[in-house]
Amino acid sequence: MQIRKLRHVNGQYGIFGQIINVPVSVNNMVKSLPRNVDDDYCINVHIKRKKIHRSSYLQSIVNKRTIKSWLQVLIPSPLYTMYDIKVDESFFNDNQIHDEIQQDDFREHIPIEESFTAQQQTLLWNEEQYLHIAPGEDNVPESLLFDEHAEELSFPAIYLGQFRNFRDGVKVTPFMMASSELRRSDRRGVTPYHLLYMAMKIMRMRVRDSLTVAFKHVGKDTKITRKQIEDDQYIHNCIETNLAFLRAIPNSTWYWMDRKKDLFAMIRQFGKPTIFLTVSANAIGWIDLLQKIYKFKHNGETISDEMAELLHYLEKTTLVNEDAVTCAIYFNKLVNVLMNLLQSPKFSPFGKYYVVHYFKRIEFQHRGSLHAHMLLWLANAPMDAFDKNRLDSIALIDSLISVSSREASGNIKLQRHKHTFTCYKKIVANQPQHCRFEAPFMPCRSTIILLPM
Repeated sequence: MQIRKLRHVNGQYGIFGQIINVPVSVNNMVKSLPRNVDDDYCINVHIKRKKIHRSSYLQSIVNKRTIKSWLQVLIPSPLYTMYDIKVDESFFNDNQIHDEIQQDDFREHIPIEESFTAQQQTLLWNEEQYLHIAPGEDNVPESLLFDEHAEELSFPAIYLGQFRNFRDGVKVTPFMMASSELRRSDRRGVTPYHLLYMAMKIMRMRVRDSLTVAFKHVGKDTKITRKQIEDDQYIHNCIETNLAFLRAIPNSTWYWMDRKKDLFAMIRQFGKPTIFLTVSANAIGWIDLLQKIYKFKHNGETISDEMAELLHYLEKTTLVNEDAVTCAIYFNKLVNVLMNLLQSPKFSPFGKYYVVHYFKRIEFQHRGSLHAHMLLWLANAPMDAFDKNRLDSIALIDSLISVSSREASGNIKLQRHKHTFTCYKKIVANQPQHCRFEAPFMPCRSTIILLPM
């Protein structure tokens, strides 16, 4: 249970001031007597890079009973047994609190004052008293490339201290392992932390495997001295001469340079594109997607369309945030189906202006929402929109683009502009306010193609 003081009854979206976390277990508190209070109190744990640092790298409230339950499962597991990970039994002593898991006979005893536990029980919490540990201090960090079981040890809630099992004779890559775990009905492996971990691990391995390409011009018989390797300018020149290894890294300079060459080649072959199209994701509003994610999360339990629509906004956002993989796959398949439909001469809603060629780029907003930017080459499209085919171009625009709610179908919601603080964030002081998007726009009864100044 969390007790906090709100400055305003409604409208406060941030956390201000002190927050008191109170451990409450209804079954343990009401249905079980006498209650073991010592197992219920929480420990405020701060993990630091070095103990002398004032700021913490990670911090959280840990329940002692939860730690006991996890240790009983993990310690006898094969992975923890092989690495000889042991538990300091004095952790279960109420007088002292030690590290939960000790590795390689590394012991750290941290005395806790008697008032430390009492303050948590009486809701009198001093933020300066907490358990602070620095597991990596005075140790050389080990790269993920050489730590074989780093992922299994880092995510005990997913692997439960077990080794991965592979079929005999199958050569498995990290990308294959990630793809297999992300597509399973068990959705424990799709948490944001695990996704980012796997993405960074795969990216580092791709860079390692491709770095040899950057130095292939050196030759087999060429000898490189230690002085050359330690020279930053020499290494920089070697990498600059061949950036092919960066093609496997999304969003790198070479990656987008390669994609830009593909787009320019299409423009040279097919001419200027006809339409620029943006498709945005509406994960909260897609009932089919919500039903699928709900089924994954609740072990096959299904809900009707009406129940999915009546879910609270926070429930919908939680479902989407906890399973980003399903949302991304759903959006990608939806875009592919949409493009197959637009490319069909018989069933395309564009009629005779069906899509012949297209270039697609999927991006993520800062909030993580997917959207696809596409350039479309349409069949029977006018070639010269500013001169010879001016009237044909206006007819094309009027047939595909609607700005009137009366012309749009019932399933289409036209975008309307509503002034917010972003409209005026670049306004100079002591000057009249004007929307930086120049809204409202002057109305026009017919479509006009404006020529360049």
